[in-house]
Amino acid sequence: MKWKTIAGIVLIALSVAAMYIWETRGRDRLLLQPVLSAAADMEAGHVVTEEDLSVLEVLPQTAVSGALSPADAGQIIGLRAGHRVAANQQLLPSDFAAAGVRLPKGKSVYVLPSEWILSRSCSLRAGDKVQIYAMPEKKLLGTYSLAFVRDTQEQEVVDLERADGVLGRTSPSSIISSLEIICTNGEFFSIYDAVQEAGPFCLLVVMEEKQWEES
Repeated sequence: MKWKTIAGIVLIALSVAAMYIWETRGRDRLLLQPVLSAAADMEAGHVVTEEDLSVLEVLPQTAVSGALSPADAGQIIGLRAGHRVAANQQLLPSDFAAAGVRLPKGKSVYVLPSEWILSRSCSLRAGDKVQIYAMPEKKLLGTYSLAFVRDTQEQEVVDLERADGVLGRTSPSSIISSLEIICTNGEFFSIYDAVQEAGPFCLLVVMEEKQWEES
């Protein structure tokens, strides 16, 4: 009988240990998905190092579509943050650009405030080329590349799901407020003068036709 008692005690101990391991480690490993996240806030232009990255375990239904996995860390180390990235934010490839990217000589980034914009597509994203018109005269003010697309909190508007072409951009992270374009001083001053002449909410921002054709 003694050996049966010992065997029973061992089985109980093993059961308790197995339950403890399941509750503390096994459940998470089975249910949670590891994704790459920011260890701390990164400002736009920050060059990513290994210390900037951490691993976040999330439920599969809360993982952002296209989020980088821990195995992808090497792909973004050395790249430059394309916009402000908050601590613990799940990371996407679109959050980063080559560290060597520089503005064309003689150009800078200028903001088109929300109160200047009469109409624009909700599918606009950083890197798109747009044509800007002054309304109601329909005067073309030029074609420009978008450097940033911001919401009211100054956060970059991105796609929560991978979009194959412009028409696939159906899941934005937030609502667009302002746009930032790459242009010369003279080009921006022309836009500014047009707004002063026509008044607020006068700019029509249209995605360049070629981008729709390639979508």
